[in-house]
Amino acid sequence: VGDWTGNTARILEAIREARRRTARLLLLPELCIPGYSLGDRLPRRGTFQRSFAELETIARATEGMVVCVGLPISHNGVIYNAMAVCADGQIQGFVAKENLATGDVEYESRWYTAWRHGDLERYQAPDGKAYPLGTQIFEAPGLGRFGIEICEDGWKGIRPGSTYALAGCELLLNPSASWFHLGKHAARRRLVEQVSLEDHVAYLYTSLLGCDATRIVFDGTVLLASNGQMLSEGRRFVFTAEMEMIDHIVDLQSIRQSRREEGSWREQARRASEGAFGPPPTTCHLTGDFGTGEPIPGDAPYWEVPPTPPADPSLYWLVEDKLVATLGHEDIPHLELELAIAMALRDYTSKSGIK
Repeated sequence: VGDWTGNTARILEAIREARRRTARLLLLPELCIPGYSLGDRLPRRGTFQRSFAELETIARATEGMVVCVGLPISHNGVIYNAMAVCADGQIQGFVAKENLATGDVEYESRWYTAWRHGDLERYQAPDGKAYPLGTQIFEAPGLGRFGIEICEDGWKGIRPGSTYALAGCELLLNPSASWFHLGKHAARRRLVEQVSLEDHVAYLYTSLLGCDATRIVFDGTVLLASNGQMLSEGRRFVFTAEMEMIDHIVDLQSIRQSRREEGSWREQARRASEGAFGPPPTTCHLTGDFGTGEPIPGDAPYWEVPPTPPADPSLYWLVEDKLVATLGHEDIPHLELELAIAMALRDYTSKSGIK
């Protein structure tokens, strides 16, 4: 929290790693530029100026890619929890959180204002330029259309992402700062799988990793599901690195096919285009070319797929006579709790200079 230099260095390393993996779209977590729990530092002018200055540095590193990154912004004297969309070296637009998390350890409504769905305004940024801010979807040449719903937006019955899907988005992004509590990960997985099925989209979910010096611990969840199927999932509670990244080539044609096959989907899309659910979101057209230049190969025939290699015994623990994969997503309460406490203690002692 407040480690702008360190956070930017970590974000730039994530961009470099994504580039090494030939990724064209990178989703980073909510408020990852300044950190999540800013508290009384949030309304200070320097917080917004420094966050935006770091965003400019990050944007310059996005040549040939689309990168979405979180920061707070002040617009017309009001503070918003926002995601910036950077593409091909430029800041292109912003989306603000519509549903604030207020309840358990969170108190976002104390600091932020919820964005009203359907509004699109011009944000006068510290660099003197005006950027589109609000309810909008993005179209990137070579990638297609994508929309962003920030953390709590994805957990509500009336989700902004559903309107984006009906407006043609095949990719929905959920950048989160979702803290750990026992059993929450199973709920996250169900949510991501179910939303990807209902909206016929590829759903990308990412979160923070570590302890931010309050009583909140982040387990570093990263998930990618498409049409109800979990395609890729990262490790949680990673102690050996400062980030966890997953990547996957998504077959958008299968999403389009499933939409064409479902009559109720086609009917909803028609009604949405006629304004039955409110004005359709504005499309922000990103400049650049983010395609690979080559068609993506399909899956190999089953007879060409090599057999699955035997499991490495070193990747498993024996817990209560059960073999548990340490790299999997199993939710075993006492192990989760032990890992969370260990991560919190490690980060607290490190940041406090305690040996």
